Amino acid sequence: MYQEFAQIYEAKIKEDFDYQRMRTYLRRRMKQAKLSGGTLLDMGCGTGNASAQLLGVFERMILCDPSRDMLALARPKFKPPMVPLFLQVCASEFSMPGQFDSILSVLDVVNYLTLQELKDYFSKSYGNLKKRGLLLLDCSTPAKLRAMAQCRTYVYDDEDYFHVWENELSEGHLDLEINSFVRTKEGLYRRVIEEQRLYLHERDEMIKLAQAVGFQVLHQSDDYEEEPWTSKTQRGVLVLLKENE
Repeated sequence: MYQEFAQIYEAKIKEDFDYQRMRTYLRRRMKQAKLSGGTLLDMGCGTGNASAQLLGVFERMILCDPSRDMLALARPKFKPPMVPLFLQVCASEFSMPGQFDSILSVLDVVNYLTLQELKDYFSKSYGNLKKRGLLLLDCSTPAKLRAMAQCRTYVYDDEDYFHVWENELSEGHLDLEINSFVRTKEGLYRRVIEEQRLYLHERDEMIKLAQAVGFQVLHQSDDYEEEPWTSKTQRGVLVLLKENE
């Protein structure tokens, strides 16, 4: 999906997402679920920043992403003795039944899934978890995406990047076109165009789909805080637990 955009994503996302807060939040939920370490599946790992923050928490990791370029940026962040297995695969397709204590899908992974893919994602995740396993996901809420659509064009000016972000809201999804102008070593600018589609998934809809395959809701919150997910939430976090079979 991201192709050349992977390096731009890597630089930008470190500024916009608090990985340490995510780690603290996950540790709280693991304690709540009486989980300790084990094997982590980072589904939609991107450039691996989330899993890199969890070194020392889990004994084994598998990192999956549909983008080869994202995985290439993730690999150098891990050194022996903790070198994860990296797999290029979509979140709705990966199957390794009963192998994981926890599954992580952060930074809007589920927003890139259609409704059918979301159903498959929950079904596969439930199957991939061990008994009493935990699934943590976050998403940009419909409220956030609709608010973004109110302004059709955004402009970001960084030292090494200049971004023009255009979006259009359609039935059930937000289409993005991101034009990035990247400064080269020669002082010139190279244009990179990225097109994405984010799907609007309501919280209650996701919970219903998750419960349909057997999950129970352990926690839901506004971002990675302890405050509840409300109609004003911009990033919603949902933590699901696989019930005993």
